[in-house]
Amino acid sequence: AASDVYKRQPLGLPNTLALPNLMLYRASFTLEDVFAGITDLLRQARQPMLAYLHLWPPHEPYRPHREYVGRFDDDWRPEAKEPHVLAPGQAQKNLDTWRREYDAYLAHTDAEFGRLYDSLRETGFLDNSYVVITSDHGQLFERGVHGHETELLYEPVIHVPLLIARPGQQWREDVYSPTSTVDLLPTLLHAIGLPIPGWCEGLVLPTSGPGKSVSERPIFSVEAKRNAAHGPLTIGTVALIRDQYKLIHYFGYPACEHGYELYDLANDPEELDDLFSSKRSIATDLRYELAEKLEEVNEPYRR
Repeated sequence: AASDVYKRQPLGLPNTLALPNLMLYRASFTLEDVFAGITDLLRQARQPMLAYLHLWPPHEPYRPHREYVGRFDDDWRPEAKEPHVLAPGQAQKNLDTWRREYDAYLAHTDAEFGRLYDSLRETGFLDNSYVVITSDHGQLFERGVHGHETELLYEPVIHVPLLIARPGQQWREDVYSPTSTVDLLPTLLHAIGLPIPGWCEGLVLPTSGPGKSVSERPIFSVEAKRNAAHGPLTIGTVALIRDQYKLIHYFGYPACEHGYELYDLANDPEELDDLFSSKRSIATDLRYELAEKLEEVNEPYRR
């Protein structure tokens, strides 16, 4: 039986051994078993209900079924990007290999989710259910970084998927306005007719009902794990996206004490051309707005 498994999984079984802090939850699995378990769980659940399912795949190690191994081994190469001063310095050759393995594992995960979705649709489960797919982070394979445990806030890390299917929805609606994962709470509360508390930071997502426009507001991202949980931010990286522009600010790092980068995401989605020095007016406005936001979130911890 074990040999049969490894014939289907030539790179080995997916597992949770990649991060030392998960050693209490050591487990190996197949994606087929994971999604079969989810199918059974949802079919047996008593309605109405809320199911929050946080899946480990496609997290590393990237170990897809043999059907997907090598599927993305081709001549395509990503845009060349210089290693960042805060990067550990992974060789691009290794990053390219891991990216191809990640893409294969992601394709396998996607196919298994598709089977789950088809099964729920056939049983009528989706007739009165919202389905939301998102992620807590992306994955970097560039600038000398592999993964997401990094001080960098480039788009591959913070631009996460967000798909929502409404009960009985039969058509596709694309939303191009900048949104945030903090919008999920008010959106779901609105969907089930519950009031949205005043302390909620997010807004109801476009196409999900009436509400304030999300198109004009800024979107913030932050990496600040080195700070105390109940203290001001003294070391970290923050990013502000407004319209087509994105400002990244590094502070407190010895190698990058007060660094800024500015990108035009509409015309430079790969974030290759730093405009901080050439677009001074835009950079100044965004820098001031970001400084105000940092002061706002730090103020309660300075009393």
